[in-house]
Amino acid sequence: MKSKGDKLPKRNSGLRFGDRVLKIVKRSSGLTRKQRKELKQSSIESASASVASVVNNAHNARNSAAANTKPIKGQRVKKRGSVIFLRIIAVVVFLGVLVGAAGFTLLATWMAETPNIDLSKFEFTEATAIYDINDGFYQELETSEKREAVSISEVPELISLAFVSIEDQRFYSHFGVDIRGTLKAVLQVLTTRSTSGSGGSTITQQLIKQTHLTSETSIRRKVMEWKLAFELERVLSKRKILEAYLNKINLSYAWGIQSACETYFGLPADELNVAQACILAAIMKAPTTYSPYVYQTDEDGNTYLMRVSDENGQTAIKLSDSNRERATLVLDKMLELGHISRGEYEIALGQLNANAVGLKVPKGTTEYTYFTDAVYTEVLEDLMVEYNYTREAATELLLNGGLKIYATVDPQVQEALDRAAQDDSNFYPQNSAAKAASAAMSAVTGEEINYIPQVGGAVIHNKTGYVSGIIGGREKTGNLTMNRALQKFQVGSSTKPLTVYASGIDSKKVTLADQFADAEIRWGSWSPKNSGGGVTDGPMTVRRALTNSVNLVAVQVEKCQGHSISGAYALKFGLELVPDDYNSAALGLGGYSYGQTPLAMASAYTAFPNGGYRYTPTFYRYVTDANGVTILESHQEKVQVISEQTAWLVTSVLKNVVRGGTTWISISGQQVAGKTGTTDSNVCAWFCGYTAEYSGAFWFGYDVQNVTVSGRTYRIRYGSFGGNTSKGPAGFWRDTFSRFYATKKLPSASLPGRPGGLYATKGEWLISGTTPKDYFKDTQTVIDVCAVTGNLPNGNCAVTQKTITDWTLVETFGGTYIGDQIVPVDVCTQCKPAPVIPPEEPDDPPDPTTP
Repeated sequence: MKSKGDKLPKRNSGLRFGDRVLKIVKRSSGLTRKQRKELKQSSIESASASVASVVNNAHNARNSAAANTKPIKGQRVKKRGSVIFLRIIAVVVFLGVLVGAAGFTLLATWMAETPNIDLSKFEFTEATAIYDINDGFYQELETSEKREAVSISEVPELISLAFVSIEDQRFYSHFGVDIRGTLKAVLQVLTTRSTSGSGGSTITQQLIKQTHLTSETSIRRKVMEWKLAFELERVLSKRKILEAYLNKINLSYAWGIQSACETYFGLPADELNVAQACILAAIMKAPTTYSPYVYQTDEDGNTYLMRVSDENGQTAIKLSDSNRERATLVLDKMLELGHISRGEYEIALGQLNANAVGLKVPKGTTEYTYFTDAVYTEVLEDLMVEYNYTREAATELLLNGGLKIYATVDPQVQEALDRAAQDDSNFYPQNSAAKAASAAMSAVTGEEINYIPQVGGAVIHNKTGYVSGIIGGREKTGNLTMNRALQKFQVGSSTKPLTVYASGIDSKKVTLADQFADAEIRWGSWSPKNSGGGVTDGPMTVRRALTNSVNLVAVQVEKCQGHSISGAYALKFGLELVPDDYNSAALGLGGYSYGQTPLAMASAYTAFPNGGYRYTPTFYRYVTDANGVTILESHQEKVQVISEQTAWLVTSVLKNVVRGGTTWISISGQQVAGKTGTTDSNVCAWFCGYTAEYSGAFWFGYDVQNVTVSGRTYRIRYGSFGGNTSKGPAGFWRDTFSRFYATKKLPSASLPGRPGGLYATKGEWLISGTTPKDYFKDTQTVIDVCAVTGNLPNGNCAVTQKTITDWTLVETFGGTYIGDQIVPVDVCTQCKPAPVIPPEEPDDPPDPTTP
């Protein structure tokens, strides 16, 4: 044992107390040795002037804040201004004695570097909200800080007192910096030689730190914090400071008091009880440590909230021990300061100990709908263009600016789309190739990959171009993910009404009465075929060719008008082309380089029920800022694509398409027209159709068609045609439209009637000034052929007669007819001569010697 006279050795005994202080200041200042040397040589007078300024500001702050601050329940009466002023002087002098001239100079430098107060940083807005076509709430965008701003008048005094009690009990009596708390913090720095401890921060200082400064731990940052806290209390009342603080704070799963009340208890702020207020106040010190929730992980790795049962067997979410202990400390403080009665204290304490606090399951991240994804992207791009914003700046405004987006979504149309997409009976099951490809790819990547049949589509209101609803897939696994309504896919024959027949009729190159030969034709090495390689039928009108989707005629009609005309109309219809698309395979049969989107196809078809014009599609009408000022309007264009006469003529054919042409579709009380589309090998299937009010286009298929794994390629095909009304896009269109028409209770309506400017001839309607033509001539020859093989008879064949038609193009378009309609050149080798049967030999005569 040490004797009575023994003294413990001093730590760092080689350094004087003042030197240790200066060393701490140097270490936390962030300045180089040269900079510190220069600072030492600065004038002490400059430092003194800066300190005098701080003292003067504090004196003014007292006079200003006292005028707009009223005491509330349990509040101490303010000390006289002279006492506060003397305390400030004492702190300044104390600091001066400790750090000397160099410290004063550092202090002055840091104060000079302090940013100005920016009151806009205390204006907290709600998250951006999306409203539907009826101006009803649709969905909210996820902000970087989930917050719902609230006025201090809407926050019960109970909640304010809970936070003040535990975070800053002298809030109503100080001028931004709590002298007592600051002295304690300074002594802690000097005794521990560390700046990582408590900083004695007031609510005002915490607010300044969160809005104007970084989270850096240093004396430099703390000095800036003091100065700004003094300045803030000169310009804002205590109530306004507390309002900004309660709206700003991070409460783990929520930002701001109102959002926290909703998140943790499912209640507005004015309905919280004392225990619940203490729980929220407890979170503030360390949101992760004092989160109210307790999570557990089971043996399968699933994480879930821990629950407990009460004496009646009712389960409730368990309040974490760490939060309960600190909430009890808050409760004790409220009682100590006289903010609650003993009775209120006992009730709240019992609720905390019994876990009877009404915790709710936290709301997870809002999953955007496919429509929200689309409107988000469109508004973001328009903000960048309209205001020349960077993507980062536009995103910040869109997510955190409290905007109101008045969208075009019709909730009844969207609901019908969502229900149809979630109904597995509308789709074929995953085929064997897709299953094998999924298993092979999953084995290679180590992740679960599953290729399933998908859908993408859009419904547009004809008269406005407003997108009423979209579907981007059968399931959604995240925000801003793949949206098949906006993805390009090969469209097949659904392009024909747009780039073949509407363009040909409108340019007056062809009429519905014109005849082409449904016969095989060749252009160089390219010889297109009808769907499924079907039998050719010879002479055929344009009306019949479109009704039955005959490829060979479609290619000839497109060749007749030329690629430049077809391409020009494609662009007016809103399709996207690349240079390689100016050919008959793309414009005539839909084999585009990159395909077209369901949204673009739906928009293109609105030109038919609209009398030849369409509005460019949009997902929103206008956007307002947090104050209701319109900052963005949708810039739509009205495009005259074709004449009213052409629109009516094409519609007259497309009504026949859905009456047995290539499918059967009907909706009660509504006239329907549309076109099917199927790509080679049934890879993709389409249906694009319209009524008087809405147009819709839907694609069915797999996201990928060829998957190569470990040298093996899996070819995945949907395996259905567009007109399939059971598990294809035509049936999906019919079911969706029928559902929302019934829900909306829309009246019966017919497609537009026949306009003027038409005349009838040969049982067909034509645009005035046009005449029907035959684009071929034929020579018929009757020859004998083998009745069995159809080849030339070999003399042993049963013979029949066959009429051979020699098709010849009137306007060659550079092609030559080939195929079945030519004289056979091969001789039948199947029929053989009848076998020769030798005569039977007579029996031998009887032997005469035989008795």
